Amino acid sequence: MYSKFRLQNFRSFKDLELKDLTRVNLIAGKNNTGKTALLEAIAVYSGQYDPDILLRFKIDEIRQQSHHRDIGLPSWNILFNEFDTQKPIRLFGKLPNVQQQLPIFPESQALEISVPKIDDIEKGSRVFKISSRSDTIDTHLRTDIIQIKNEKYKAYLMIQDEDRIYTDGISLQRIPSIFLLSREKASFEDSAKLFSHLQRERKQAVILDALKIIDERVTSLEILYDGYPPMIYAELGLKQPMPIATMGDGFNRVFSLVLAMSAVQGGVLLIDEIENGLHYSIQTKIWKAIAKAAELFNVQIFATTHSFEMIRAAQEAFKETGEDDFRFYRLDRDPDTQDIEAVRYSPKTIDAAVRLEYEVRG
Repeated sequence: MYSKFRLQNFRSFKDLELKDLTRVNLIAGKNNTGKTALLEAIAVYSGQYDPDILLRFKIDEIRQQSHHRDIGLPSWNILFNEFDTQKPIRLFGKLPNVQQQLPIFPESQALEISVPKIDDIEKGSRVFKISSRSDTIDTHLRTDIIQIKNEKYKAYLMIQDEDRIYTDGISLQRIPSIFLLSREKASFEDSAKLFSHLQRERKQAVILDALKIIDERVTSLEILYDGYPPMIYAELGLKQPMPIATMGDGFNRVFSLVLAMSAVQGGVLLIDEIENGLHYSIQTKIWKAIAKAAELFNVQIFATTHSFEMIRAAQEAFKETGEDDFRFYRLDRDPDTQDIEAVRYSPKTIDAAVRLEYEVRG
């Protein structure tokens, strides 16, 4: 697990460091303080180097606002603080007690992202194949090329227009990670595969226990084929099983969270707006289920929230499951410098804030 994470010149961050990280890390802050961007940075450092991962959030936002899907991809400069590509992005994660069987970065190694000069790119690299019509790089495309490297490896990535992305071969090491967007759902086929894996490991009880928090009628889950793809059904004591896809946002949110943890064992799960779909009355129980699953699957969690109730529920849950497994951070923007800083709240501070209804979300 990461015990420390630092990012420089990435999106809205000039220099941000989170210290004393633990198994479950909850992050709050006002809008536009970089909560999602922080998760993106951890995803990139953990090994999600696909350019689509780096840019998809802005692309989706642009498309939703424009009401059509034929928007070209933005330039790499949106990844850099104040759009300044002259300063490289540096990501640094500390991994104590490294488990050698995992394909992860050595402890305390930095990852650097930069826009290289055209002359610095090796001849013969696939990055030169920018389209089916050309084998050369024009000078006006130089901001569309990006380099990711650590101490041992480097790789070039580039964006092609018309919504197509081309990448050079990437051999950087990585740690398992999954990024769950605020309302993202796994495909039926992927869910069926992951649930089948849980059944083979005889660990399906952890997901059943979590789902019973949402609907106590659930007694079992099964995969049924009414065509393709296969779907997962819940037994509720009705005339026939119910497809879980029809059972509401809260049910599917919990199902997705636990299933994702099972898929990324020994790695990192990044959750944007974890409270989505979860009623405040069950959030403490949800946190207990998350804590149990995270320990079972040896997963480190980074989650963002806008919800005071979700923060309070986490504090209550981890009093019982173990406060050392929980950290709460708030991202604040300095009114003078506009730099974003991370403030860690101790359990006692959160307790006092909850009692006084003090605003800890930002």
